[in-house]
Amino acid sequence: MLGAAAVTLVLAGAVAAASSAWPPSGYYRWSSTIAYKWGKGGSCSQDFMGCGCWHVYVVAKNGCRDGLFVTLNEYSHGAVVGNTIAELQSLPPRTAANLELDADRSGALTGRLAQIRCYSF
Repeated sequence: MLGAAAVTLVLAGAVAAASSAWPPSGYYRWSSTIAYKWGKGGSCSQDFMGCGCWHVYVVAKNGCRDGLFVTLNEYSHGAVVGNTIAELQSLPPRTAANLELDADRSGALTGRLAQIRCYSF
């Protein structure tokens, strides 16, 4: 999905709370405790409509008590041309966060997640 670099975060609800399957159905494993999936459709927030955005859902098996941090690299013609970050103060266990990563450069054609991690203080 096209999209990129900013920060609009909305909790999207519990994901398979009763299930012990990891990662949850439809999600890709990022690590032993973090999973993600790309959002389909949706529009970019007004401030970033000109450059585009990506939507990604992130869920943490044990939650992210001290915060969630996501980075995405923006690419154009095979070269990294920018990056974006999204942060969330906390994330309950097995609850999906819907993050909008807004492009910070016009012409970014693709994006790749570079990092997803829970803060641990």
